[in-house]
Amino acid sequence: MILRYQRGHEMSGYLRLAVDADGTAEATSSGRGDLDRRSGSGTLTSEQGRRLGDAVDRAGLRELTGSTRNIGDDEVPIVVSVDSREVLLWAEDAAAVPGFGEFESTVRDLVDVLLAGSAEDDDGAPAAQ
Repeated sequence: MILRYQRGHEMSGYLRLAVDADGTAEATSSGRGDLDRRSGSGTLTSEQGRRLGDAVDRAGLRELTGSTRNIGDDEVPIVVSVDSREVLLWAEDAAAVPGFGEFESTVRDLVDVLLAGSAEDDDGAPAAQ
């Protein structure tokens, strides 16, 4: 699975995760106006890859259609690409998608691990440092 995820943009701050088919991953986060930008990279463990794949499946991201309404005030875009299929959602619409919150929680966990530069153990919990 090849995955690209971005929530937000340079003006609001953003969170990005890119995962390639071989498990190599890059994460970036920033505050508003691209302040406090942080990046990290690594290779996902097989358990991390399974967790991410399961979260993608539970959220139905391979079949999900994007937002069709105009974006609301102070709302942020979320762009998710799984393999070659890209979907653009507004945050309020994403919140209504069953499983999407769990998917984003999994993404945030992986981003935190990549930014910290640590690996995870076999049960998916951050390894002790």
